[in-house]
Amino acid sequence: YKDIADTFKYFVNKYWPECELILVPNQTPKFWSNKIIDYLKSFNEKYFITTMEDLFWFAPIDNNTINECVEFAINNNVDKLELSGSYGNHYFESTIKYKNISLGLLKQNTTNRMALQTAIWKKDYFLNKLILNMTAWNFDGSEKGMNDKGTIYSLIETPFRHPHCIHFMRHGKSNRKQIGKINTLIGQDKKIVDDLFDKYYSSSRQKPQFKRPARPSPEERAKKIAVEAYNKAKQSCSNVTKEQIIECVNKNMAIHVYNDTIDYIKNNNIPFN
Repeated sequence: YKDIADTFKYFVNKYWPECELILVPNQTPKFWSNKIIDYLKSFNEKYFITTMEDLFWFAPIDNNTINECVEFAINNNVDKLELSGSYGNHYFESTIKYKNISLGLLKQNTTNRMALQTAIWKKDYFLNKLILNMTAWNFDGSEKGMNDKGTIYSLIETPFRHPHCIHFMRHGKSNRKQIGKINTLIGQDKKIVDDLFDKYYSSSRQKPQFKRPARPSPEERAKKIAVEAYNKAKQSCSNVTKEQIIECVNKNMAIHVYNDTIDYIKNNNIPFN
């Protein structure tokens, strides 16, 4: 997406000129992680901010907020600090006020702790989660961050969320759900996005550039988690009962798939083959 990257640079330069922008190119989305791994191994800083090139910000970014977030992350040895503000209060273990910002500490059993929204990452933590030949969607949707004891905070009030940005792409084509926001743009901002939208929407209707990997069904996901809980319970007891498996799920389970998993355990025979 070279032209999308060019548009992304236009908006960064206009609304966040203090940002030192580094784009890590990839030949294909299939090998998204490879060049990033290579780059980060040569990167000398302990922390960095990452985002995706299909997020266009169209309002000035508050550097005071960013600086306070970076300061908090460094002083508290944080592994990741989400700047997108995409988590609700029910995802937080606790909240904290630091200078002029409010932050929530993410629960360990949240499945989307690896989300690739705009965030401050500790380099070693990010590298530890990457493997070769991952797509961005494989990483974004992974459960690698669940119960890993990593310290992840989320900025509660943020300049990086709606209505201040456009998520331009969706499933390989321009995102029609963003038309309302695009229509609020004026001048050169609107012309650039309009032209890009028409190009990707019309061309992708004929031939999608690539497809997002299919997500597992609720039953498939529940089975996977039930099997993981069974294997964990079996480590301390050879004759595992459903009650022990459910107890294991209670300790490690992600909230939004809890009921599906419990139903699966109750309605299927151990070891859930």
